[in-house]
Amino acid sequence: MNVSGTWNSIPFCRLQGSIPYPINNSVLFELWLPDNETYNGRYLSVGNGGFAGTVDTASLFKNLHKGFAVAGSDGGHRQSINDIDNGATSLPFLHDTQQTLAWIRNSIAYFTPSTKAITGMFYANTPEYIYYEGCSTGGAQGFAAAEFHPDLFDGIVASCPGNWYSHLMLSFLWGWKAADQAPLPQSTLDFIRSQVLDACDGLDGLEDGLIENPLACDFNIPSLPCPPDANTTTSEPCLTPSQLRTYTLISSGPIHPVTKKSLYPGFKPGSESDWTGQQGELAQDYAVPLFQNLISQSRSQSARNFTLPTAQSFNWTSHVALVDSEVSPVLDAISTDLSVFKNKGGKLLVTQGWSDPYNAPTWPMEHLARIEEVTSAGEGGQNKEEWMKLFMIPGGGHCGPSPHYPDIPSEVNTLETMINWVEKGISPRDMRASQTSDEDRTRKLCAWPLVARYKDNMTGGRWNWEEFECVDQ
Repeated sequence: MNVSGTWNSIPFCRLQGSIPYPINNSVLFELWLPDNETYNGRYLSVGNGGFAGTVDTASLFKNLHKGFAVAGSDGGHRQSINDIDNGATSLPFLHDTQQTLAWIRNSIAYFTPSTKAITGMFYANTPEYIYYEGCSTGGAQGFAAAEFHPDLFDGIVASCPGNWYSHLMLSFLWGWKAADQAPLPQSTLDFIRSQVLDACDGLDGLEDGLIENPLACDFNIPSLPCPPDANTTTSEPCLTPSQLRTYTLISSGPIHPVTKKSLYPGFKPGSESDWTGQQGELAQDYAVPLFQNLISQSRSQSARNFTLPTAQSFNWTSHVALVDSEVSPVLDAISTDLSVFKNKGGKLLVTQGWSDPYNAPTWPMEHLARIEEVTSAGEGGQNKEEWMKLFMIPGGGHCGPSPHYPDIPSEVNTLETMINWVEKGISPRDMRASQTSDEDRTRKLCAWPLVARYKDNMTGGRWNWEEFECVDQ
């Protein structure tokens, strides 16, 4: 079998099937079962990306080669009848409440019990440990599993999670509006990033082309303005006052104009080269069709004429209220009480790239801090170290390396770490990140709020993860 240009060499059984769910709907799934020699005795469900609609066979392929019996689904709707690849202008699945709920919240729970049972029959032995792994929408599906289906998995890996999906879409609209009058071209974004790196690269003890902790970088962006006599032909890169405003708005994230509260975090220093999509493309590809499909079908009088023809059309008071009343209840998985999942022994491992072009990198740390406050309240000192971990990835993009940090190790051994945590009780303090094209190039990732610092002994080189140690900020 050829998946993404790679031929599979492992004998396996490929099972395709469907699971019905209300009303007259079905989830299409695939279950890949490796031969007995390869099988590691564990079952894994994988999630979807974006608007879903197809089985993620690339994830099935990757994890089959790790020895898992692995299954995935189409998220409960078909890409063939949803205009997912062409700006998502027609999304009929959003006009079916059960299909909408299946997409992020329920589809994993619909197929996993059956595929787990089939796995047990195939090998004549039920897998002892059940895991989940997903990124982006798949990360949101992981949080949904912990919140709505807490007995399903022993361990959940949720990467770059879009679990506050409704407000992630607000972030896309905010960037579109911010750049409407003064966009930041790629050359300007690259210029800003280069200045930031010059100022903050060495904060971790090593100048290696990236920033370990962008929150520690206090570079003054307003120090890059164009001189008063600058013109469009100047060869010196700089920022106009309007562009400085665009930068400030994108880095702050959406703010409610009345309450002045943050609606979603902003983006951080060192990620600027990845901001191109934030200036309109993501809004038009995701937020506009999603909101227009979900809000316009509402029965509320205020929603009937909802439309987003331009960046300025969104009302940041009344329309935000519509998003919270019509979109959030069917998409978001943001409960801060995951005590059922925690108390049954579940483990939650979250990763997030600092240069993610979609998700604000500080969203997971803010959300997990709130979960810790609520879920661990009144437990006599027990805290998230026992069951929940966050790892930030310097130079990491969205579910992989950032194209602007191509040489930075960002492939993470999450499942290996999760297995040691669930099955051996080894709570992870660090993880190894490697590079697909060069497995000898590695870097240490630390459990937040710890950060990696170079030991400065030069015995193993700067691309050896063992030359770093995890320290307090």
